[in-house]
Amino acid sequence: MTAPRVPDSRTSLSGPGQAPSAASGPAEFPVPLGEVAGPDLAIRLTPGRAGRCRAEVRGEIDTDTAHEVVDALTAALRDGITGVDVVLKDVSFCDCGGLNALLELRLLAEEAGKDLVLAGASPQVLRLLDLTDTTALLTAPARPRRDP
Repeated sequence: MTAPRVPDSRTSLSGPGQAPSAASGPAEFPVPLGEVAGPDLAIRLTPGRAGRCRAEVRGEIDTDTAHEVVDALTAALRDGITGVDVVLKDVSFCDCGGLNALLELRLLAEEAGKDLVLAGASPQVLRLLDLTDTTALLTAPARPRRDP
């Protein structure tokens, strides 16, 4: 029996949760790798270190696109990874919808005993985090909840 195959980082998805258009490589990483892309947003998931997932986000995260970020990263958190490193260096705009998405994802990660850490951000994102006093929440690993 052959191992299941997952899309590689060059595979493009037309939307969150849709089947990849092509697949290659053995299933060594539990998260479906690839890109979710739209006119204003692109998300690329790749393997990180120590069983983590690296999520690179480009474009605009606003009330219209925030759900795409939540969908893609929630799927990653459900799979067998230890956490997600989110890179927002190429995010040109982020509003309250984007901030709420990041905070929601951090909470979901914490509840799953994993962490979600901001591994880089554009000046626009850093300004939003500074103005809302949320920088520390997204730049330090969450302490996973422990069952009593």
